[in-house]
Amino acid sequence: MRVEFHRPQRFWELEPIRRQQTSFLRAFSNYPDIIEVGTDIWHDVYDWCIRCDQPMTISRDEQGRRTIMEMTTALVMRTDLGVAYIGSPYDRQ
Repeated sequence: MRVEFHRPQRFWELEPIRRQQTSFLRAFSNYPDIIEVGTDIWHDVYDWCIRCDQPMTISRDEQGRRTIMEMTTALVMRTDLGVAYIGSPYDRQ
């Protein structure tokens, strides 16, 4: 009898975010609180939530910028940077 293993589904929209989260997780043993992202990345995550029927937590940070949660990390939309920008993850002070 042949056993087939199914590879977990990969979500291209989340891959750049997850790479940053994983890097931070390995270095600090927890997920980052914040990653600043460009508008295209932010919209990709938003669209993924809609397409996969996932709950969304959208709010604003202290400076009035839009945020969306990806797991335990707030993605902060930075309209002043490149549309594909992904910043270094960090924790709140």
